[in-house]
Amino acid sequence: MSLKTITSERAPPNALNTLFSDLRLPVIAAPMFLVSGPELLKACCRAGVIGSLPAPNARTVEVLDTWLAQLHADFAAARLEGIEVAPWLFNMIVHSTYDRFDAELELVRRYQPPLVSTALGSPKRVIDAVHSYGGQVISDVITPAMARKAVEAGVDGLILVCNGAGGHTGHYNPFAFVAEVREFLERPSGHCRRYLQWSRHSCGASDGGGLCRRGDAVYCSH
Repeated sequence: MSLKTITSERAPPNALNTLFSDLRLPVIAAPMFLVSGPELLKACCRAGVIGSLPAPNARTVEVLDTWLAQLHADFAAARLEGIEVAPWLFNMIVHSTYDRFDAELELVRRYQPPLVSTALGSPKRVIDAVHSYGGQVISDVITPAMARKAVEAGVDGLILVCNGAGGHTGHYNPFAFVAEVREFLERPSGHCRRYLQWSRHSCGASDGGGLCRRGDAVYCSH
């Protein structure tokens, strides 16, 4: 059973499906604190899964600027050479107390990551900026209530952070979480095109989910 697809004014109705269509595996490499960096991101993208980078791993905004500039240049060069690479994801903290938010959002506007994921707050703070260049926003949520708020804010996808996940972990069983979110996403009022599941104990997307986000397996491979 598929999710209800609602057309957006800013992006094609199947924009996330298009981004994910050529992946070798339906996997996002999780943005792991103190682990994920530019080299791991690029290796994941070359391997055919979505590589990611959490902004706080760069200890200063200047270092982050250097990382994103290099990624932008490397992926541009790969495209010129006809090398296929998967899309990459930039993970941002959007909490109102996070003092680097404005500087990091400016870097998002400059380097235009295809995917931006948000954590610890409302994704609404980044949606207009990311949609303005055709990017897609997916939001980490740990409860159905948070999922509803993210959908109402206009996100393109959800990451359901389930029991056993690392980082800002959730408490829901992945199957129960997916089932509950599906109930309101399949209604005509839903705006989210896709949702994903992140659970340490589930290496595949569950029934109805689109992709799985994994960290430990990617780290061990690295």
